[in-house]
Amino acid sequence: DHHRGRLAAIDGLSGLSIVQLPQSLHFEARPGSELERTRRVLEAHGDVAILARDYPSFEMARELVGPERAKLCPDLAHLLEPPPSPPAGEDVVRLWRADSERRGAGDRDGAIDWFADPVIGFLDRLGHLFDPVRFPGRMAAREWIARAQLARGWSLLAKGRTLATDRLHGHILALSLGVPQVIVDSATGKLFAYRDTWTKAAVGVHLASSRAEAEEMALAAAHAASKS
Repeated sequence: DHHRGRLAAIDGLSGLSIVQLPQSLHFEARPGSELERTRRVLEAHGDVAILARDYPSFEMARELVGPERAKLCPDLAHLLEPPPSPPAGEDVVRLWRADSERRGAGDRDGAIDWFADPVIGFLDRLGHLFDPVRFPGRMAAREWIARAQLARGWSLLAKGRTLATDRLHGHILALSLGVPQVIVDSATGKLFAYRDTWTKAAVGVHLASSRAEAEEMALAAAHAASKS
């Protein structure tokens, strides 16, 4: 779990100032939840700043670390330059979450997710077994996995004339590629919160309430574009 890895790193780096790069924050507010554990770890450390990438996350970050250590910041993926890519060969790329943040079951036939590559997915899961503080070699492996995942992401998104997705980074990378997209919110509300904070005025982004509706809209947009 990414969040537990972050907490382990914070817990193991007492005495150092820590800046958490842009993240969305979402916790279940119940006794014994990750929110309570997160608050304990942050309070015990005492010198953690959080860059939050949407307004709801920003408000939660202010509550967790105080207004002086909480800042609003867009995702750093906006700084990435897309590589040259061949002309799109598919009408719609369907990039749908297959994890706990997906909203509704939906039809997975023909759909993809970031970790569909079995080698990258296996290495990513393996990397979470090691404490990044006690095993610094893990960072080099994580860097390789991140670069491989990004290259695969660019390649997948560039195949489509349009995109239907509930993935935040699918949304951001498609903006960089200039690929029209239809987005569906994730179960945590993260994607629409980010759009409302930073990309509301972006051209070529449309909203849907379900995967089926998004795919219909994306296909119609691809057909309309091919006729123009």
